[in-house]
Amino acid sequence: MRFFSISNHPVSKWPDAQKKAALELGGEIREIPFPSPSADASNEDISKSADLIAAQVPDEAIAMVHGENTTAYAIAKRLRARGLRVVAPKHSRQEQSETQEEKIVKTSVFIFLGWWDYE
Repeated sequence: MRFFSISNHPVSKWPDAQKKAALELGGEIREIPFPSPSADASNEDISKSADLIAAQVPDEAIAMVHGENTTAYAIAKRLRARGLRVVAPKHSRQEQSETQEEKIVKTSVFIFLGWWDYE
């Protein structure tokens, strides 16, 4: 079994708890970059992109899909139709805001808590 990360968040930057949880599910982590659709992408463009990404994931895999909502849904739908388990990271987000001169700077801290399954 392999764990495929389909995301714009490189595994090298994941917290140790998330890496460990992925390895427990899949034994090995492979990365597929998440496509970034342009604002003028059509539904057909999203569909084609999802087809290309889903085709890269072999049977007997678990996939984490995390990114822009409509594209993530399209990819997850294709993988689930093949009977694969598809997950998204569950986390809490802690935000802080700070005013610096004429701007507000927001910092988000994500704490990994486990996986949610796509249904």
